[in-house]
Amino acid sequence: MTQKILTKTKRHTTPQGVDGGGVDTLEFNVPSGFYFLRCELIYKGRAYPGAQVVKRPAIGDSGKNKQVEVHWYFDGTVPSNNISGHKDIAHPHIEYTLKFITQSDISSVAKEHRALLVINNIAQGGLDELSFIYQTLDNLFPAAALVILKNDYQIIEKLTGSEATYDAFKNSLQSLGKKDDIKAIDVFLCLHGAKKKLWFGPKVVPTSTISKDLSDMKLENKFRWLYSLACHGSTHIQDFLDGGFRVAEGAAAVNTNGAYDFPAQIKKWEAGGSVEQAVNAGNNPSMMWLHDSTIDFTLKKLGKNFNVNSKKIIRGIKSTTISSVAS
Repeated sequence: MTQKILTKTKRHTTPQGVDGGGVDTLEFNVPSGFYFLRCELIYKGRAYPGAQVVKRPAIGDSGKNKQVEVHWYFDGTVPSNNISGHKDIAHPHIEYTLKFITQSDISSVAKEHRALLVINNIAQGGLDELSFIYQTLDNLFPAAALVILKNDYQIIEKLTGSEATYDAFKNSLQSLGKKDDIKAIDVFLCLHGAKKKLWFGPKVVPTSTISKDLSDMKLENKFRWLYSLACHGSTHIQDFLDGGFRVAEGAAAVNTNGAYDFPAQIKKWEAGGSVEQAVNAGNNPSMMWLHDSTIDFTLKKLGKNFNVNSKKIIRGIKSTTISSVAS
C-alpha cells in the first residue's frame, strides 16, 4: 500500500488582547486510485490555542471536493496578578496544519487467495403475501453468485435453507479464516432483516451480537466486503464494519429490488469495478421505482404500511475491488 498526504495550513490573528475563534471548511481532492484514510491536525499559537477536526469524509471516500471542518480558538489575554486580573497578549494567533491522508492498494489478492460465503434463507419467514418474491430470490441468490463468480474465487461456500443457521454462519467464517492461503473473505447475505437485527431461519440475532462475535474471531485482516439483501440493511452496516469488514452495504428500508440489484452488482464486481461502482449499478432509479412502487402498492392494498426504500447505502472503503487486499 502507499499513501499520499495532502496538507493545508491556516493562520488566524486578532488585535492585541482580543480572543479569537471560528470554523474553517477545507476542501481536498482525493487523488485518482486512492481513498480517504484519516486526518491529522498540528497547531501552535498564543495564548491557549486549540483546534480540532469536527467533520471529515468517511473512511474510504474518494473523489473531489471532500470537506473537512476545523474548529479553532485562542485567547487574547492570560491571567495576571494586576488589578484587572488579566494581561493582554501581543499578537494573539493560531496556526495549524491539516494533513489529509489518503491511501491506495498496491498489493492485490489473486483468485487463489479469495473465499466467498453465500448465505440465504428468506423462503422461511416474512409475509405470506410476498412468498413468491422470497422464493425467487432464494433460488436466484446462490445460482447467480456461482454462475457469475465461479472463476473468481478459490472457495465458494453456500449455506441455504435449513443450513443457513447462525452457528453455521460463524463456523464457516472461522473455518475460512483459519486457512493460511485465504487472504480475503467476502460475504453475501440474503436473509430477512429489521432494524439492527437479522433472521437466521427462525432465530433472530441482533447485529450488535454479530459484531461482537465477528470481532472475537480476529479476522479483520481477512474480512472484506459484506453484501446484504436484508431489509433495513443500512442499520446493520456499522456493526459489520466494527466486526472487521472493510466495506459493507445495506438497504435504506424495506428492500424489494434484489432481483435486479444483486446480479447488477456482482457483474460489476466481477468485471473489476469497485464496491461503490457496483452499488451505483444496483441503485438503478427506474428499477428501484418499479419494484418499490409495486410492492408498496401491494402492501397497502393488504392494509400493511411499511417504509419501502431499496436504495443501497454503503460505508467503509468504497474503492475496494475484487483484487483488493482485505486489511
